[in-house]
Amino acid sequence: MNRHVNAITGRLSLRSPQRHSLEILDRITEVVPPKKGADVDAALEAIRSEFPTVTDFEREFPSLCIALATGVGKTRLMGAFISYLRLAHGIKNFFVFGVRHNNDYNLLHTAALTCSRFPQKQIKAGNHARRYPKFKICLH
Repeated sequence: MNRHVNAITGRLSLRSPQRHSLEILDRITEVVPPKKGADVDAALEAIRSEFPTVTDFEREFPSLCIALATGVGKTRLMGAFISYLRLAHGIKNFFVFGVRHNNDYNLLHTAALTCSRFPQKQIKAGNHARRYPKFKICLH
């Protein structure tokens, strides 16, 4: 297992379903490393070989949706995904869309700050974002 998955799981005290979701992200990024200009069709086939239930990205770029029950910690998982992508793949820019409640924002902000490689000055909040991300993280 990826050392970043273990570190993030411990640091954020992820529950079993959250850890499993992070392991899925880790495996997907092993099969299809996140990069600009990736061949979407080739990425879909590679991911489908590992996860046969994946049928489509529904976008012009690779996207990932994780289904978790109510109360499992989707906001904390989003923070774990961001930490993982930063630590394991050096991705520095994230766009989080749909954080509606102040409590959700505080949880996500706290989760991101637990990673020492996220200086606080790099974490910004905004209410007027108008662009969609190139790498979408959609949590249901």
